[in-house]
Amino acid sequence: MSFEEQRYHDARRWMIASETLGRKLTFINITGTFKAGKQLASPYKHDETIYNYTYTPTTDVAHENRKWVNKMYFAPITRDEMNKNTSLVQNPGYE
Repeated sequence: MSFEEQRYHDARRWMIASETLGRKLTFINITGTFKAGKQLASPYKHDETIYNYTYTPTTDVAHENRKWVNKMYFAPITRDEMNKNTSLVQNPGYE
């Protein structure tokens, strides 16, 4: 479910966010160059008879600088709810 804006909520629900969120971004940079005597095919489509492809794993630290704090697994209980029920205990990290 990459890029479907679900990963953040899944990681919170499964309580794996501290291991998965806030890490360095790792991706594969793909570069294609023409083989000798070949020309651009229009529209472009992956074709190893026309292009030489190189696949380079890359880590990007510049665009992912968020830190995960375990208190973010839970939302704070609002003051109004705490006042309505004195038996409630505030979620960890929001005391």
